[in-house]
Amino acid sequence: MTDKTALFSSNYQFNYLIPYSFHKEILLNENFSKLDCLLSYGHNIISHLLDSPPEKEKLNEGDAFLLPNSKCGEEWQNQNNKIAIFYGKKWLFFQPRIGYIAWFININKLLVLLPHGWCEIETKSIV
Repeated sequence: MTDKTALFSSNYQFNYLIPYSFHKEILLNENFSKLDCLLSYGHNIISHLLDSPPEKEKLNEGDAFLLPNSKCGEEWQNQNNKIAIFYGKKWLFFQPRIGYIAWFININKLLVLLPHGWCEIETKSIV
């Protein structure tokens, strides 16, 4: 952390606990939920081709999507290029960083985020 007055962590925007603030347990629980969500679901991307969210009735907890660099539906507005994860009946958004690795289910490929964009990681069976 470079800025001691920052309210959020620089990588995944976790809330910092601030001295003398109320409801620290709520912030801490939100951070734990975000971390659980990211670690459990953030590496299995269902699709990177949707420009609006699927109907909530058709979603499962942990469904994750890479949002396009274009206009998205109202629920995904201003979240371009982020990972959207359906968690706790709402959307959580994470900005993937360089080196982030995810399995893209819709194209059946493992990709890594490099400075110039997402690139395929060649995989070979070891069995």
